[in-house]
Amino acid sequence: MTKARIGTIALWIGSVLLALAFVLAGAPKLLRVEVWVDKFDGWGYASWFLVVTGGLELAGAILLLIPRLAVAGVALLAVIMLGAGYTHLANGEGLEVIRPPRATTRSSRGCRARAAHCLTAAASSRTH
Repeated sequence: MTKARIGTIALWIGSVLLALAFVLAGAPKLLRVEVWVDKFDGWGYASWFLVVTGGLELAGAILLLIPRLAVAGVALLAVIMLGAGYTHLANGEGLEVIRPPRATTRSSRGCRARAAHCLTAAASSRTH
């Protein structure tokens, strides 16, 4: 197996795992699971914002798995994670604030790798 093939497989595994993480994070919000309703209420957000956040997390997860839209998915998820980080900081939740930026960093690394892969694939398909 070539290095490029191994890189592509690793990129897909990372993308699928990241997408799964956001599906698992977004679905309970979209379904208005009680623990999330209580958290969003405690943070002072309107109840509709919970559903919107869950829907956007799911949308970002789906976009991650569509090569042409993966960069948009990463950007969407990064914005959501920045908002999550702000929420945790503003509410004095200590170490909880570490999780969103860490996910944002993983997303941006995936975005750079995905964009480079897509550009390389597009360039090689034009030459063949």
